[in-house]
Amino acid sequence: MEKKGVALTEESHSTSCELSSVGSDDSESDESPNREEDIVRDSSSQNTSCSGFSDTYSAYRTEEESLLEVLKMMRCTIPLHFNTSQIENICAEPHASNIRVRGLNYKSDWVKVPSASSLFSLIGMDNLVRSTEKSMSSTLHMSQQEYSYLNRLKRVCKRMNVETPFLLVINHNTPWGNVISYFFRSKVKDANSMDASEKLWDQFLFWDDKMRNKRIKFIPCLKAGPLILRKAIRNKPLLMGQKFPVTYYGSQEENYMEISVDVTTGSRMTHKITTAVASKGKSLILDVGWVIQGEEGELPERILGAYRYHHVDPKRMSDKEWTREMRNCSIDP
Repeated sequence: MEKKGVALTEESHSTSCELSSVGSDDSESDESPNREEDIVRDSSSQNTSCSGFSDTYSAYRTEEESLLEVLKMMRCTIPLHFNTSQIENICAEPHASNIRVRGLNYKSDWVKVPSASSLFSLIGMDNLVRSTEKSMSSTLHMSQQEYSYLNRLKRVCKRMNVETPFLLVINHNTPWGNVISYFFRSKVKDANSMDASEKLWDQFLFWDDKMRNKRIKFIPCLKAGPLILRKAIRNKPLLMGQKFPVTYYGSQEENYMEISVDVTTGSRMTHKITTAVASKGKSLILDVGWVIQGEEGELPERILGAYRYHHVDPKRMSDKEWTREMRNCSIDP
C-alpha cells in the first residue's frame, strides 16, 4: 500500500493532466467561448455542504404509500443515509440543482444553469467485490443475477401487490468489482405534460447503442478527498460512451434499463486513477450526476439521476457474501 502511495505521488502531475483531459465533454469544450469556465447563471448553486447532507433529500421522493413500504424493505450494501445510523458506507441523493447543465438557449449563449429535480430518484447503491471464480465480463449485466436488486424488487412488489416501478440501474464494472446505483421513476400520468428532458428520455429508450453513446454524460464532483484527486476530478461532463465501452440492457417493455460501463478496459492511466479512488474510498465524498446531452429543441437539460458516495470502503463486501445474505433474507420469498 505504501509503495502505491509513493507511485501515485510521483505521477500526480501526469495523472491529474490525463484525468482532466478525459473528464470533460469534448463537444462542449470545443463550442464554449470560455474553455476554462462555463458561464454560470447562479453561482450560489455550487455552495453545497461538503460533510453533511443538508443539500440532499431526506426521504424517498414518492408519495405512494404502498411503494414506500416496498422500498423500506429493500436492502443494499450502501444504504441511503436516512435509512441507517451509519456515518460511513452510505449514500445520498444530492439536489440536482447542485449540478449545472445546458440551459434553454445554450446553443447560442453557452449558459449553464442549475438542473431541475432529477427525473429518477435514488433508492440505494451496491459496492460488491467480484469473486475470484467470476470473470470481469460476467458482471457486466448485474440485473440478470438471481438476487439482483431488480429481481428482488420484482418479487417484493408481487408479494405486496404493488406495481413495480421502472428501474434505472447504472453499473460501473471495475477491476475489483461493481459499483451499482439504483433509481426509480413512477409512470408519467399525462404524456402531454412532459418537458423536453422527459421526451428525450423516452426517445433514449428506443435509440440504438451508438446513438446512446453519443449522448449519455457523466458529471463527477469530488466534495472531499485527497488533494491529488480534488485537483484531478473536475466538475466537467464526460461523454462516457466515447471513453469506455458502454452496454445497455433492458427496455421499456422489460420495465428497467441497466447502463453498464466497463471501466476494466480503460487505459493504463485510467486503471491507476480507478485504483487510487478505490484505495482512498473511506475518505471520499463524491457526487455523480448522469444526463442525456440535449441539443437544439431538446433543452434545457435535466439530470437523469444523481448520487453521493459517502466515505465508502469499496472492498467491504464480496458478491458471494451478499448473495448468501439475500438468499437467507426473510423479505425475499
